[in-house]
Amino acid sequence: MKRARRVENITARGKIRAAAVLLSGCKDEEYSYDAWFNERPNGAFTYVALQALKALPGTATYKDWHKEIRKTLPNVRYPQTPQLSGSQNQRYKWRVLAE
Repeated sequence: MKRARRVENITARGKIRAAAVLLSGCKDEEYSYDAWFNERPNGAFTYVALQALKALPGTATYKDWHKEIRKTLPNVRYPQTPQLSGSQNQRYKWRVLAE
């Protein structure tokens, strides 16, 4: 137990070098809606995100993708607010589109 408590209280040193970007379907206090699109069940965010991805050029960034998604969500049927989290550097990185 003593050892565990010492680890708990250690202060982090240096910079965090995480290279992660998180796109989520809604804010913490909202719901992410499921729906039917083209006679198939799908999450509203997933459907909109994939449609937005098709509309973007290969040079688009995660920030561009998020902006395109936000043109559609939230809306009256799906009042969820998609979120983009990550460092500024990560949000503006170029995406690689698989073809």
